[in-house]
Amino acid sequence: MSSKHSKPQPNIVTSSPIYKYAALVVGISVFCLLVYYFRTIVSYVLIAWVFSMLGQPVMKFFRQVRYKKAHIGPSMAATIVILLYSCFFILLGWIFIPPLLEQAHNISNIDYNAIAKTFDQPLANINARLQEVGLLDSGESLIIKLQQSAKNWFDPQRLGIYLESIVSFAGHLFILVGSVVFIAFFFLKEEGMFVNFLVTLVPQRFEIHIRETVDDCSLLLTRYFSGILIQIIVLSIFIGLVLTLMGVKSAILIAVILSILNIIPYVGFYLGATIGLFMTVSSNLEMEFYSQLTPILIKVGVVFLIAHLLDSFFLQPFIFSKRVLAHPLEIFLIILVGAQVGGIFGMLIAIPTYTVLRVLAKTFLSEYRFVQKLTDKLDEIDEIEGV
Repeated sequence: MSSKHSKPQPNIVTSSPIYKYAALVVGISVFCLLVYYFRTIVSYVLIAWVFSMLGQPVMKFFRQVRYKKAHIGPSMAATIVILLYSCFFILLGWIFIPPLLEQAHNISNIDYNAIAKTFDQPLANINARLQEVGLLDSGESLIIKLQQSAKNWFDPQRLGIYLESIVSFAGHLFILVGSVVFIAFFFLKEEGMFVNFLVTLVPQRFEIHIRETVDDCSLLLTRYFSGILIQIIVLSIFIGLVLTLMGVKSAILIAVILSILNIIPYVGFYLGATIGLFMTVSSNLEMEFYSQLTPILIKVGVVFLIAHLLDSFFLQPFIFSKRVLAHPLEIFLIILVGAQVGGIFGMLIAIPTYTVLRVLAKTFLSEYRFVQKLTDKLDEIDEIEGV
């Protein structure tokens, strides 16, 4: 029988740091596996959270509106915010769907023989140059190769696959919109609901840290997404206004498409510029190539170049670095990592994901010097909150 005054034996499970960190690693691994398995649902929740964050200022405004003793309740205020979001996207559709349909009509009625005739001379020059450098044999033609590629791509037998993909995409889009609207409504109505849910997933001793982490992430992500919105608006206004003054057809549509695709880091602008130039050509097929169409394409290209410089030297440093409190080199490297891991989608979510991971590291791993160096700029969050 043990003595009454004998020292209690240490609990090896709770006293050993090895078991502590092993349990932490196992817990994080299980959590990551669950997130990956339910990634579709998780994406719906995160998108709804972002919309609820962006809608909180509007929500608070309507909650403060009072007339005598009457005031707007949380359910009504959340409904108004959802309706405002709906009106915004309907307005975008009302503005841009007709020009898109017009472009589709133009493309469907294209006289490809006229196009070939228009590009006969420039294609002949390109063909001769490619033969000179050895990229084409003497008997080969670039236009024939392009025609063969087009036939392979637009194979009529694949029409059923394309239609099936469109129907599937429409179904997923419907589910996405419905789910996000439903979840965002409750996030708006019950402020702090998302945080309260996260708190239930961790031990109680971490509650304060989790709430501080979510608050910091919310602040930085709100700044980031609002910065993206500013970037789209500024580029759309600049490109659209200049192209309109130049008399370019579908100028506003070209500007918005380019500005939205520009969200994709580094490659999005060039993709948008290519589409913009193609739309310029498809809208002016009646013009002679060298004397009329080429000067317009050069002017449009110069406008795109100026917009790219404006974005690269003023807008992107302001959005990607200043608003998420990270060094530009960090941003560049993390976008490359995102591209390596998930392609274009990985590039899109690289900065928001990195922002969340930095805040988590600062909260829970601040004893490591590497983490301290990586997150030193996050000390400015308190100054931002005080503004």
